[in-house]
Amino acid sequence: MGAGLSRPIPVQRGIRQGCPISGQLYSLAIEPLLCRLRSKLSGLSLPASCGLECPPTLSAYADDISIFVSSQRDVQCLQDTLSLYERASSARVNWAKSSALLLGCWREQVVPSLPGGLQWETEGLKVLGVFLGTEAFKARNWEGAKEKVCARLSKWKWLLPQMSYRGRVLVANTLVASTLWHRLMALTPPRNLVSSIQQEIVDFFWSGRHWVRAAALYLPLAEGGQGLICIQSKIASFRLRTVSRLLYDCGPSWLNFGKLLLRSVGRFGYHKQLFLLNPEELDLSGLTPFYTSVLQAWHTFKFTRATSEMPGMWVFEEPLFFNGLLRARTLQSASLRTSLREAGCTKVGHLMKAKATSLEALRRRSNTSSIRILDQVVKEVCAALPESLRAFAEDADLCEQWIEDGDYSFPSLEVTPAVGDWHEGAGQLLTLRTPHLGTFQACGKKETYNLCVKVLNLRSLAGVRESRWAEFLGPDSSPKGSWRCLYKLPVEKRTADLQWRIVHGAIATNRYRAHLDPELGEGCIFCSEVETLEHLFVQCPRLSALFVLLKSWFQGLGEEFSFILFIFGPKYSAKKKGVHTLLNFLSGAAKMAIWLTRRNRVQGVGSVALLPVLRGLLKARLRVEYTYYHLMDNIQAFSHMWAVGGCLCSVGGDGELRLHI
Repeated sequence: MGAGLSRPIPVQRGIRQGCPISGQLYSLAIEPLLCRLRSKLSGLSLPASCGLECPPTLSAYADDISIFVSSQRDVQCLQDTLSLYERASSARVNWAKSSALLLGCWREQVVPSLPGGLQWETEGLKVLGVFLGTEAFKARNWEGAKEKVCARLSKWKWLLPQMSYRGRVLVANTLVASTLWHRLMALTPPRNLVSSIQQEIVDFFWSGRHWVRAAALYLPLAEGGQGLICIQSKIASFRLRTVSRLLYDCGPSWLNFGKLLLRSVGRFGYHKQLFLLNPEELDLSGLTPFYTSVLQAWHTFKFTRATSEMPGMWVFEEPLFFNGLLRARTLQSASLRTSLREAGCTKVGHLMKAKATSLEALRRRSNTSSIRILDQVVKEVCAALPESLRAFAEDADLCEQWIEDGDYSFPSLEVTPAVGDWHEGAGQLLTLRTPHLGTFQACGKKETYNLCVKVLNLRSLAGVRESRWAEFLGPDSSPKGSWRCLYKLPVEKRTADLQWRIVHGAIATNRYRAHLDPELGEGCIFCSEVETLEHLFVQCPRLSALFVLLKSWFQGLGEEFSFILFIFGPKYSAKKKGVHTLLNFLSGAAKMAIWLTRRNRVQGVGSVALLPVLRGLLKARLRVEYTYYHLMDNIQAFSHMWAVGGCLCSVGGDGELRLHI
């Protein structure tokens, strides 16, 4: 203090700044307050028909606590509990930073008065950074969202000419789009907002002409894309994670609320069962926007039941209506379904209990004309069940033990993409062979997202060729299995970008430019032929000496040179990792030399001699790498990567670098 050091200050209580256990200690310190509030408050008042045994009293995330009160008694209990906790912990509630929201109808009840000068809000409140409330209030979540994204992107535009495609994807995915995820996990954004932000991200990636359609950029790098974020697919993957937690996790805190909201669909009383129904039969009107988007995201999949699963009590929870597992002809009658629904018979368990006790009672409740109709329903439902489930469902003792909406294990589902009549063809960029999902509960986040990308962008990707080179290299040529190798080290990012563009045909050749400006001409600047993509990188006469040199290098590495290998790169294998690494590096350096000498001829500066430029690129890289490994005292690692077969270089006994180029 005052430009000098003060005397030491002993730390006798609390913890030091930045201590990693501070979060856990705070949770332990706040838990007594939460436990007392849970036991004292009556909580959120809900109708008895909602079926919630324990009404929610609070929700806590670190020091952000939401408390539900339904009477003046609850408010007084809250004040007393907080006063007690403040005396015990020396903590204080900052009422100025607190807010209160009035929910429901209070016509015959007195609205509770609040402590600390708080006033009831009626529009909504902000919880964990998200505005919740009326539609107008929730719209505040998206105010300025696009402008903030554009502002973040603009900070990087000065660096774009020096950034590789991988760098641009990293900025867009990690530093820009990620700022939206917190809100998108809980809210459904305006669709035009998502599309406009997505367009800004794609424009940032290209920073000019869009050479490859956006849907192809969203694909993983290993499948010909760049892994650029697709916001709509990310939202769908968030919703599918919600489905996974709803169906298979052990009682998340919001599970009862989720069930309560889902029961409104079709008035059948279904919640988890909705994910087993035919999507065409679901009427989602009246469902909240969030859970509507959850069910819509679920329909990006087709599911089948796992045949190896052992039967369990869930069989009694199976829905009677619109269930692909139970194809009962009698239940196709809309009037019969309505009668059974009004009688509260919507699940297999309801039907089996009625069979075990009295179908006549069910007939009277449903106002069905004949008991024979109900008997026929029972027979058809039992016949439709698989044999293992049928014996389980017909067991009267097990049926008696069944408790409706009990915590029973949801059946295992094997999922595949829902793509309708689309079929994968040879030579197409889009493939659904990967990722392989298996059972839904075992799906990882990355695999789920990648499949959402393919399904939601199916229309745009259908018919897109995987490469422009199939006509030249032959129908059997394919870059599948080689996409990722284009970016594998030690290839530099700008060289990798060039290789990726060559495979996609995203190169501004003179033939292409002549379509935009006929005065430029479409001839090659080195010869009189038309400059196509194939001519520029394979057929131009000036390349003959280059390919002779590449053939000798490839043979030195034990590989046969081919244009397929040159354009697409090798398909990596662990046994030949060192060889394939050098092959990819040499092919990339040769393509870069072709491109640089062409650019030099166009600009009228620099060398246009192809082989000297290539040798210069290789020598410069080898010397830099050797210097690095020499400083790290790890010449053996250098030899393992760069001196394979002595093709490009070797290291002498004295440790000196010897170039063979």
